Amino acid sequence: MTTYPPEVLLWQALFMFQTHIESRRQFERDKATDAFRANLGIISGNRLEHIAHIDTVNYFMANLNPEELQKVIRKNIRDLIRSKVLDDFRFDGNFLVAVDGVCFATFKHPHCEYCLRRTTDGVTTYFHYALVAMLVSPTGLVLPIEIEFIENTPDKGKTLSEKDDEFKKQDCELKAFYRLVGRLKEKFPRLPVTLLLDGLYANRNVISICDKNNWNYFISLQKDSLPAFQKAVASNLKKHQENTWQHRTEDCCRTFRWTTVLRHDFQKDSQKKCSPQPLLMFAIEETEDFFKTKTKRKFAYITNHRPSRENIMELIHEGARQRWKIENETFNTLKNHGMELQHSYGNKGYGLQNYFLVRFIALSIEQFLTFSNGMIKILSPNTILPSREKGISLFGSLKQMAKRLLESLRNDIIEIIDLSNVRFSIFSG
Repeated sequence: MTTYPPEVLLWQALFMFQTHIESRRQFERDKATDAFRANLGIISGNRLEHIAHIDTVNYFMANLNPEELQKVIRKNIRDLIRSKVLDDFRFDGNFLVAVDGVCFATFKHPHCEYCLRRTTDGVTTYFHYALVAMLVSPTGLVLPIEIEFIENTPDKGKTLSEKDDEFKKQDCELKAFYRLVGRLKEKFPRLPVTLLLDGLYANRNVISICDKNNWNYFISLQKDSLPAFQKAVASNLKKHQENTWQHRTEDCCRTFRWTTVLRHDFQKDSQKKCSPQPLLMFAIEETEDFFKTKTKRKFAYITNHRPSRENIMELIHEGARQRWKIENETFNTLKNHGMELQHSYGNKGYGLQNYFLVRFIALSIEQFLTFSNGMIKILSPNTILPSREKGISLFGSLKQMAKRLLESLRNDIIEIIDLSNVRFSIFSG
């Protein structure tokens, strides 16, 4: 029996996602070349006589503790921060960290005792969900920093079919958020953070955590949420009409408004008992009026950044609205651009969680290749391109880059070159 080191099996899983192969069976066919075996050995640092069957990889993924892959994700972001590679992506000295939830597996029948459950019109769906914290930037660069799985605690006294009152007892995104930020502070105690959150997190506990950790935040303020706070905002804006600024272009007029500092008691907006001690914060908003389509859009946020006429546009465009990067640049990429987020590559043991985490490691590598000049310096050192040209320009699209990578792994043995004197750049603009 052949035994394979963990790094060999992990690299096989990574290659499956980096080359955008849609199934384990297809990957088993595509990796069956001598060049692929040699390249896997070179990259993993092992001399290989055989490549592990994909079922062996799947067994490894089913039994690996997901925390081991979380450590890889943290080490990657920690090394980039310590080497100051990401300093140009700071906002007002902080790193923008967007937090959002995503469903990555659904079933018609119970998959495991940790499944979440939702019943609609008498039909129950079983699913797995995760809360993801991503470092985001205006350029589109997104990097995972912490992930928390949202899972039910097994009820040893009942079977899944016998459980009642399911929605009251289930794990949820808000509970997972408290676990995630606790671990984020533990693992990155001195990291300067600005959290980007949706309206679910507009509550006293979340804002108190940010204040305690000396974090900044932008929280989306939804139209019908926090009525007492919204009333205070409207009153403040009416009283301080000087806190308005407009920016016009050919297509649109943008109107920015902001409050002076607000002291709000969240007990007025909550059906649950909470501390009556008021918190200090600001409200900011932007209304876009498009001339051609005669349509309007409004964005409103709670923040502890102090707004002014000089910084209001930057606060909203370069700060608050960057939260959408976690949906557009992260989840959309994983779902629709080759990594098949909601395809189950393996659902035994820890398989679902580990394949989910490996996708994010693969995404980090893809982000480096896309937003840096690394590939240009390695593959085309004599190519004359603009000094800030990104590596993706060599291929034109992520799909073509993945296709070329697979062709190269299958047919060309990697040439080891000295990169000790090569300086790479990740572009911030």
